[in-house]
Amino acid sequence: MNTEQLTHIFIGPRAQKYMTAWANQSYRFCWAGLFFGLFWLLYRKMYMFAFYTLLISMAWVFVFYILGIPLIYAAVLNILISLVLSVFGDSFYRSFVNEKVKAFQANPKDGLEILRLSGGVTWSVPLTWLFLQLLAVVFVMLPIIQYTYFPQQQPDLIQYSYIE
Repeated sequence: MNTEQLTHIFIGPRAQKYMTAWANQSYRFCWAGLFFGLFWLLYRKMYMFAFYTLLISMAWVFVFYILGIPLIYAAVLNILISLVLSVFGDSFYRSFVNEKVKAFQANPKDGLEILRLSGGVTWSVPLTWLFLQLLAVVFVMLPIIQYTYFPQQQPDLIQYSYIE
């Protein structure tokens, strides 16, 4: 099989849209990268890109925290990550697909089914990541909610008298 057919198998049902844009060398703005960022990377199974994105984001927060810079600036820099993904997301995905297809061509013993399963999209990983984030927020916010809305009442002081 040639590279184009393998690329079509790897990308899945929307392969023709990507392959047409790549063949025309046209620039495509990646809206999903802008609005969903890390979740889009996970959806497209670009786990290493997602890991690096998360690592950079966490490093900024950590450095800003250590330096005493308000964390709102780290959030602004995370918007920069989304902008980078929107501008370069399509080319990141293209290099990811080309790398995977070349690796398959170098070692085709795994079969086309493995190539198809390693590509395409998945909903389970981004939804799992979203669930873990929501779970973390709940665990962080639970004590705050508990002490804000349900303040603990002071127990009545019991007075003991030792006078007999």
